[in-house]
Amino acid sequence: MDVKTGSILLATQTDKELQAMNQLLSDRQYRIKAPVNFLKPDRTDKVNPDFLLYTLNDYIGHIQQCVTSTRKMLPLDRKDDFIQSLAKADPIASGLLVLTASMDVPAMTRLLVDLQHRASEATIPEVAPFVKTLFRFLIKGCYLGGPAITRKYKNAYACLINDFVPSDPDGLRRQVSSATEEWYYILDKVIPGLYPLVLRYVSPEYLSFQQLFYAHGSKVLSWLDVSPSEVLIQRGNEPEIVYASSGTAAADVEEERPPEIPEEVQKGLHLLERLFPEAGWNNLENYPDFCPYFLSMLEFQDAFIQLAPDNPLHFAMILFWILEELFQGLRLIKFERLEPESAVDDIEDINTILDDWILYQESIFDKQFSVDLKSFTHQIYTQPDFGKSPYGRKLLSNMYSLIKNMFLPYFDIRMYGSSRLQKDDRIPPFYVRVRRLERLLSRYSAEIHEFSVPDPDPESSVPGIGNPWMPYKFAIPNALSVRLDALCGGRHSKKGNNAYLIETTFGVLSVLDWWVNDKESPAYRKNPEHLYRVLEPGSSVPAFGVKARTDIDALFAKTLRAK
Repeated sequence: MDVKTGSILLATQTDKELQAMNQLLSDRQYRIKAPVNFLKPDRTDKVNPDFLLYTLNDYIGHIQQCVTSTRKMLPLDRKDDFIQSLAKADPIASGLLVLTASMDVPAMTRLLVDLQHRASEATIPEVAPFVKTLFRFLIKGCYLGGPAITRKYKNAYACLINDFVPSDPDGLRRQVSSATEEWYYILDKVIPGLYPLVLRYVSPEYLSFQQLFYAHGSKVLSWLDVSPSEVLIQRGNEPEIVYASSGTAAADVEEERPPEIPEEVQKGLHLLERLFPEAGWNNLENYPDFCPYFLSMLEFQDAFIQLAPDNPLHFAMILFWILEELFQGLRLIKFERLEPESAVDDIEDINTILDDWILYQESIFDKQFSVDLKSFTHQIYTQPDFGKSPYGRKLLSNMYSLIKNMFLPYFDIRMYGSSRLQKDDRIPPFYVRVRRLERLLSRYSAEIHEFSVPDPDPESSVPGIGNPWMPYKFAIPNALSVRLDALCGGRHSKKGNNAYLIETTFGVLSVLDWWVNDKESPAYRKNPEHLYRVLEPGSSVPAFGVKARTDIDALFAKTLRAK
């Protein structure tokens, strides 16, 4: 054993396994070793100096910020009282704060500085003491996942507000936000970034991220000398600490807190309730099943029906198809290209986005995601353990990676590992396009409001829109256009103009933008137990169909009469 590793035992590998691990260490995603030169193989096991000097420096900086923000949350003169009070209400939250505040950053820094002093000569085994010191802390909290960690810090914040009356509530809120953001960085960057090193130190064979930390997690814990009982795992119902309903300090802070759902999103949900009453818009935190409601209206394909209702992609695709119906009319509006409002304004021609919209179904959902989903569900229906097979894990990893990389950027997929997906530079991530379109429609909507008059000339225009007051048109009437006509008072109502269609589309798009781009939305509050729809709760047997609701037209007619 190399003396520089101290008393740390490292796994040994065959030449074939070692070669595979070295290629991983040299991969552009990690750059832990210098890039592989096949004409001149590196047999020295040296670490890339840039990794020691820059990458690890960056990691330590984020960990230091997480620790500092957490420590600043704790009341100076009543730390023990607070930890005990929080432990009674939420033991996992208490354990997480104690763990984070106790991270020995100075010890990590000393080890790193020693490595940096000999960066040009340091080897992979010599980095082991640093990695072990770091991971002995991180491994105890990382299995909670980002959304759960955020909820734990929120519970800590509520406990402080209710029982300890902080002198600077705004400062406390900033520390909570900073700590949770840094935990997300640790989960998304630090732990995956060091995975090849942990693999090299722990395992005699090549394993994926998911295999190493989940299927073989006991090996990692054993190497770190960490007991499974020390790892924070949320079991059973997760407690939620509510804010005090009385008391000046708590009430004042409660009033200052932004609404859970932004105002524009609330307007959009109200609009959706008018268009599709009793579909489930007011119950999103419980992940309602929209498939039976829209099955006969939007004519889904088999793959969408197989999506689990609590998978956030389920609701995202419902809104995708509703918007596609609205875009049949929006594409006939004479939009003019908007210029960026600043040097950092991410803007795109609205017509390009509208033209490309359907590609996210045809090229991404149908040709990539759906193929893997149907293959997985048909296999697991006849082979219950298929998900544990190499091919089954690969399919899961592909699907969850696609959801995160294309549709839902804050989706926690660490349990399934990350797959490299085929990139199509013509199609930016869906969530990026959603945010761009939401900003564009917000600006067009603002122009409409600024130049709106009681009885506008149908031939007049407003900046950015050539025909806002002309009646909206759908080349072929669809389920959305029929309901819009009814809400406007008939197909020939003056209300049914392009401005109204833009406002309606903006309302629906605001909901979609919030769902996919706001890490506090219900989309990210929990991970679905299964990617696919199951026959009944607690079952792992896939379901391949649903029964369509037959009351949706009657509900809409009832709503119109009530208005």
